Amino acid sequence: MKAIIFVLLMLLALPAADGMVASRPSASHKNPKKRRKTRATRAAIRVSAAQRAKAVDEVTKDLASPLAFDNPAGLVAFFETLYQAKQHPAPVHILQFGDSHTASDDWVNSMRQLAQAKFGDGGPGFIYPGLPFRGFRRFDAHGAESYYWHTDGTTRSPGDGRVGFGISVQTSRPGQTVSLDATGARVSLFYLQSAGGGLMDLSVDGYDSTQLIASGDSSLGVWTHDAGIGPTQYGVRTRSSSPVRLLGWAVDNPTGVTWETMGINGAQVGIMNGWDDTLFNGLIANRAPALVILAFGTNEALSRDFSSEDYAETFRNAIRKVRRATPVASILVIGPPDCYLRRRRSLGPFPWLDQVIAIQRRVAMQEGCAFWDWRERMGGAGSKNRWVVSGYAQADYVHFTGAGYDLLGKALFSDLMLQYDTFLKVREEPENEQPGQNRQDSEGSVPK
Repeated sequence: MKAIIFVLLMLLALPAADGMVASRPSASHKNPKKRRKTRATRAAIRVSAAQRAKAVDEVTKDLASPLAFDNPAGLVAFFETLYQAKQHPAPVHILQFGDSHTASDDWVNSMRQLAQAKFGDGGPGFIYPGLPFRGFRRFDAHGAESYYWHTDGTTRSPGDGRVGFGISVQTSRPGQTVSLDATGARVSLFYLQSAGGGLMDLSVDGYDSTQLIASGDSSLGVWTHDAGIGPTQYGVRTRSSSPVRLLGWAVDNPTGVTWETMGINGAQVGIMNGWDDTLFNGLIANRAPALVILAFGTNEALSRDFSSEDYAETFRNAIRKVRRATPVASILVIGPPDCYLRRRRSLGPFPWLDQVIAIQRRVAMQEGCAFWDWRERMGGAGSKNRWVVSGYAQADYVHFTGAGYDLLGKALFSDLMLQYDTFLKVREEPENEQPGQNRQDSEGSVPK
């Protein structure tokens, strides 16, 4: 009996065999004290029903008034693409790069659903491969991976820059798998072709589809497959000990809007400047975005080595990197939200928040981008407290709850559509109408 128990214990202690799907151990399992601290930080603060109701009312009033964009002319190319897609149905892609506010997908998903309800469902669009970091998710797709994949592109593991849109997963073990469950008319897999790259088997709904060789000059590899109707599972399985690096998937429909999430926890905008241009430009060319959103600033506002001059240059370089890759797309810069720094029992604003917002606004204007002041939209400096009391923001005084991100998504989309409506009024004016001439006169009425 003792021998049997000993054998069972030894089997349980063995690592997962190559090819077997095993969940990555959560960091909270390694450090239970850290897990309890995180939960306590994110838990809703204790307030009375009357306090919460008052805060909800204040937040509602703050969001009732739309906020104009700085330099809305920077959105004209995007609006024209939306207009043309209505006349001649075509896909419209929106790419959003950002930090943890973007990475959670709550905020983006709110805008995605509204955009797709109004302009058509273009599918999930670009999706990071597997489960690249803790907390990663997409509401419109589901990914999985086996144990022996390594993620590059996070703040803890930046890697060599060959990360495409910021994140890659790689392995040098045979039998390792990555899968994706999603719905769309066409799927694409993006991977790195490099000297000595390995072999991969691709499957669709469990059936072998093709074999890829990731060997060649350092460049972007793309596999595409026309899907059927309804949910489909796509799979990758490595076949050799040569390295395989995956950059992401894209799931698209022939028409409609995609709002694609490229958020990295803890990221600052400078992370984009380290991404390999060949892979980044190749992915941009594939996606052909009508709008690129840069939503950074929260982490910069708390940085210990913040420099106004350096940050302005870093931010400018990131915008120009996008502009070089897609000269015709509109670029929207979203400033960081109001945030508090918790120090024992006191709260204070992030030390560089004012400077970050001012620099982003200035550089956006200089580079021809639109700018949306998130902090001002949520009620201005000091507004985060009522968002926390209302239950719309987490008790870390930085992030929002799912309900809070949903409200903010609706606010931003509403502001966008107000600008779009203004664009349409100008765009659809009769060509023969002259400035200062009313429409009745232009239709042939005789003036008195």
